[in-house]
Amino acid sequence: MPPSSPQLPQHSRTLLEQHAKMQSRQLFTLLWFALVATSIKAYLIEPTKLVWEAGMPIEDAIEGLKGHVAEAMQSNRQLKAPHLDAFPQFFRDMNLINRMSGRHARYPITGLEWNTWYEGELRRIHADGQAYQRSVAETHAAAARLPRDGRLP
Repeated sequence: MPPSSPQLPQHSRTLLEQHAKMQSRQLFTLLWFALVATSIKAYLIEPTKLVWEAGMPIEDAIEGLKGHVAEAMQSNRQLKAPHLDAFPQFFRDMNLINRMSGRHARYPITGLEWNTWYEGELRRIHADGQAYQRSVAETHAAAARLPRDGRLP
């Protein structure tokens, strides 16, 4: 700061630094949503493609699913790839709902289930981002209500 400018109280400087960090997080979140919005159809694979069947190692199924998505993306170079965590998460979720055990394991998991699951995953990501944006807005509003002298009430 130039010597002629007034010195801000430490609390005010801290609030300004926090505000700058929140703005950079907001920008990151907005960029993430732009990326997700442009990749909305990148996950679509043929509904009849085999993704997993009983006895298939999960690692092989994950690699196979990645391959199916890569094939789908080759037909349209403008599409973006799903986030890498999506592939193992899909199988964790299928396991959590007992889709890969018991009598349900008799039926193979196909591209239709992946397409449906990933669409829901995108919705969850979007909802999480919206909740984050609301939280940031509430934090900013609370900070704006603080006294200007930097003292807490």
